[in-house]
Amino acid sequence: MRCREALAAALAAAVVVACMVITPATAYTTEQCRELSRCDVDGTFVYSFSEKCVCCPEPPTGSILPVQCVPSTALCPSVSHCKACDTTVGKCDVCVSGYVLEPITSSCTQCLASMCDICQSDSEGKRCQLCSEGYYWTNGGECYPVSSSLPAENTQCRVAFCSTCATAAADTCIKCADGYTTDSKGFCVNQCTLQHCDLCYTDNAADCQLCSADSTWSTTGCISGASGCRIGHCTTCLAGDYSTCVACESGYTLSAGYCF
Repeated sequence: MRCREALAAALAAAVVVACMVITPATAYTTEQCRELSRCDVDGTFVYSFSEKCVCCPEPPTGSILPVQCVPSTALCPSVSHCKACDTTVGKCDVCVSGYVLEPITSSCTQCLASMCDICQSDSEGKRCQLCSEGYYWTNGGECYPVSSSLPAENTQCRVAFCSTCATAAADTCIKCADGYTTDSKGFCVNQCTLQHCDLCYTDNAADCQLCSADSTWSTTGCISGASGCRIGHCTTCLAGDYSTCVACESGYTLSAGYCF
């Protein structure tokens, strides 16, 4: 709910208003409030008054509305490890560090990839998006120590699917591998357009590496509504886990639960 609409509802029903989180004692225009609308775990919410969004607990002069500051857990109580909650639908849209948001369920799953700071949102916490400091990402989907004997496909970058990093820290990408594009955070996101596919192969955009949830991989494409292994060119998935491969077709190598 946007700030102005939230105020109207509060005035009519005398309910709690929680629009978004910003730095305390900072005022924003109504338009900025609309663009930034969200709440956070620190309990600093803002509400609109006289064309401004003002942080709680600093009520604007002359305010007569029944506004109350509440922690975000009251708005998104069922989602564990949620950092920011969409107040309009009561679903999580940002998880705390070490957890990744599952786009379909809006739940927070722990990032399980070894030596990884941020996991890919479509990997159920199993594939790395940004390796920890001192580690580089490889096309095999794993993070290797900078000082070790790195695989030939090493990119000298912490960011997954990045061919050229922008900084010495290797945490921001300026040129992604073919089939990927840089997002607003400097990460590389897949440009896959295959139906029911979350991730295409880097060297072949016509072949799916990971089918979407509730889909099964086949040689002719991902089959929606079928129950089976989601990994491309995988002959056997982990029991009870269709997103992790344990055996690949001949000619493919198993790495980090995927077939390359």
